Amino acid sequence: MNASTLLQHPSHEHGLVLREFSENLGISFKCHICCLCVEGPAYHCVNCRFFLHKLCAELLPEIQHPCHPQHPLILSHPRSRNPPTLYWSSVDLLRCCGCHFSISEYDTAPIYGCDGCELALHVGCAAATLPPPKDEHEQEEEKIQHFSHEHPLTSFHVNGPNQIDCRACDQKISGPIYGCRSCIFMLHEPCASLPQQILQHPYHPQHPLTLRADFEKFPECKACKRQSWFAYHCNECDYNLHAMVVTSCSMRHVLNYLVNWNTLSTHSICSFFFLNQWMDPFLAMPVLNKLRDITFTVRHRHEHNLTYFGKTGHLLCDLCYNDCSIDLYRCVPCNYNIHCSCTPLPPSVKHELHIHPMVLRDRVVDEFYDDQYCDLCETTRNPEHGVYYCDECRCAAHIDCVIPKVDLEQHKLAEDLMLRKLDEEIASVEAEMEAVKKKLKVLMTKLEGVKKKRNEIASSRMRGEAELDKA
Repeated sequence: MNASTLLQHPSHEHGLVLREFSENLGISFKCHICCLCVEGPAYHCVNCRFFLHKLCAELLPEIQHPCHPQHPLILSHPRSRNPPTLYWSSVDLLRCCGCHFSISEYDTAPIYGCDGCELALHVGCAAATLPPPKDEHEQEEEKIQHFSHEHPLTSFHVNGPNQIDCRACDQKISGPIYGCRSCIFMLHEPCASLPQQILQHPYHPQHPLTLRADFEKFPECKACKRQSWFAYHCNECDYNLHAMVVTSCSMRHVLNYLVNWNTLSTHSICSFFFLNQWMDPFLAMPVLNKLRDITFTVRHRHEHNLTYFGKTGHLLCDLCYNDCSIDLYRCVPCNYNIHCSCTPLPPSVKHELHIHPMVLRDRVVDEFYDDQYCDLCETTRNPEHGVYYCDECRCAAHIDCVIPKVDLEQHKLAEDLMLRKLDEEIASVEAEMEAVKKKLKVLMTKLEGVKKKRNEIASSRMRGEAELDKA
């Protein structure tokens, strides 16, 4: 092996080889410096399970960070800080001023810190927010004045591992972002571009909603029942919708559109607020066509469309009556919630104890009786819960009486397999989109080269003709 391809790092006895790691390998490795999963360029030892992100392996022993310009930050281990009892014994633990996670003296990962000021940054958080080296040929970074922060936000790209959250969506920052490095205030580029006002949202059509950033009250979203700093707010009703709920709802309108129409024009694609922010229209067509083939809308007996939520506050499923806070479909105006695993209930079934097919209903009340009964097990039932019902015989039955739970569990396993296949399809679409992006970049470069060559020939020809005219 060529010695020039090896890195001899002081933290490991063997030479390290640089390699590109992908999250699709099926095995996760952790960097021995930042303790985050290895993805992208990283050094590893071919003899030991030792890995270092390229950024972590190339860390400087001392940095000057905009969040603490008065003193340099020194790379050190939490246990070696001097004196170690200065803050470990206090009630308030030392926290990273980037991601705000606490730093313990037992942490194995090194940090950048200033002992005199009791300030610290995880190495990933520091590397992600450091300004680039000053270069007179480097283009000046774009700046915007965002309503949510007192200082201008600078546009830059984050490609290293870190634990800093976007203040709008609470997801880890990566890719193109707008941020204030001195305050470590970060927004994904699409989050920074969210519209300030929505005139008529399906969840609250009666009044306009205005985007606010409230870092004190931490408002609760009426749709997902979770708290977040960024929310669309109605002053008249004191109604809040998280920015990401609004975005996910927009994506659900797009998917419904894809299911109901067989063809899409470029004009219709460009008409979506959501796709213009997240996807180049040139690349949107093949991706949306593929999504149309693998997308389903949820068919269930409810008068309104159901929107998918990955995570919410405490809610109950209206079919199985168990906790429904992860992976659910929800009708916000009706507070109607269904587990993803409960949605495949068949709309109509034929039971061995009843002569007619029974249809799934959200709610059935027999007005002739004070107490409502299941006609199969002959026990009382809650009239507000879903049932299978026969109109001809006025027969209502518990869902569990018509479809035993064992069958439901088998159905869940089948759905899990389907979801896994869909995840693989989505990953394939994303990979295809990346390939199209790379091909487009190559074609653009080639086009520029052809244009340049043509201009050179045309200019040379014009000069030759001019010289002939003079002669």
